[in-house]
Amino acid sequence: MPVLNRECTKRYEIPGTNVILEKGMQVVIPMMGMHYDPQYFPEPEKFDPERFSEEAKSKRHHYVYLPFGEGPRICIGNKTPNYYTNNCAYIQFIKFTHQNIKNATTCFGPKTIISELYIPC
Repeated sequence: MPVLNRECTKRYEIPGTNVILEKGMQVVIPMMGMHYDPQYFPEPEKFDPERFSEEAKSKRHHYVYLPFGEGPRICIGNKTPNYYTNNCAYIQFIKFTHQNIKNATTCFGPKTIISELYIPC
């Protein structure tokens, strides 16, 4: 999402400028401008996973990084992983028989794929 399109709901003067946004004015917010602003992300061209640590996130404004937007029009992609996880769990409980087996051991490896045809080791 390259920009956020919003409508100004009340008259607002941008601090430190003489720019005034009137009520009803359409506002375009460029996301890349904020995501690449050195004020919030030092060396913005450099890949640095630490800039998304809890400590780093607490030092900047919440709305500086908006990969999915924010508010009532937030991107549906933000909730998609939760939807799929819940859906998969639901299907598992419907399709499979669940039993409590005494002294059972689990033999799933890191690359194990569970399907209806899964045969334990």
